[in-house]
Amino acid sequence: MSTQLIVGLERLSNAVKEGNDFNDFFTIHQKNITLILFAVNFIEAKINELISVFEIDNRTILHNKIHVIKDIERKISLIEKYNLICLYLNEKPWDSSQEPYQSFEMIQLLRNEIVHFKGRYETPGIYPKKLKNLLLKINCTVTSEDIWLKCILNNKDLCSWILKVTKKIDKIIDKKILKNLA
Repeated sequence: MSTQLIVGLERLSNAVKEGNDFNDFFTIHQKNITLILFAVNFIEAKINELISVFEIDNRTILHNKIHVIKDIERKISLIEKYNLICLYLNEKPWDSSQEPYQSFEMIQLLRNEIVHFKGRYETPGIYPKKLKNLLLKINCTVTSEDIWLKCILNNKDLCSWILKVTKKIDKIIDKKILKNLA
């Protein structure tokens, strides 16, 4: 599943970069929403797949410990799964104060805003302070007339940023976790 998601993420990101449909409000929003969902789902699917491989392959160093994660995997977050695996592998855990972890948490925040949308009225021009760095990175200005989520979803630079961050997290997973399956 993770392979399908990363390929979809790359193709969609390229379509946004190469496309000329940015005047179509729904098209760019749909693509950016899909990118956000694919990015978070890709990282979670990859970690879940690695947990399953550790469970199946009795030659791995985590084989005898992975049942602890398997028993609670549906109840813990993506970051908690990652941290448990890193703990067992003596690797550094997720560091929310560092990049690319901070940026990936912004993608998760956007995902949660979309998936758990409550239909509440947002005050134009106001956005959560934790999004300030994201707005700078994608060159997005929330004016006094803008709703912050609409402004972000309408940004053509969002796709490249999401792909870049997701690929960095993917490389970290490969470096810290996947290497233990070889």
